[in-house]
Amino acid sequence: MAENAPHIHVEHTGRSAEFWLLPVALAKNGGYRNHELNKIKNMVEDNRDLLLQKWYEQFGGEN
Repeated sequence: MAENAPHIHVEHTGRSAEFWLLPVALAKNGGYRNHELNKIKNMVEDNRDLLLQKWYEQFGGEN
């Protein structure tokens, strides 16, 4: 997927992850355990519309 495609970064206590938003999918993991990634992915899916809205407000593009 292109680096400029809608995505979010999640960082906490030295760990990081990146999730694509269309479709929601893990792009990179830097230290999160599988159960943590599943919880984060569920949160991203539940809030995807808002996250996409904020992405497009910040970076432009489809809305």
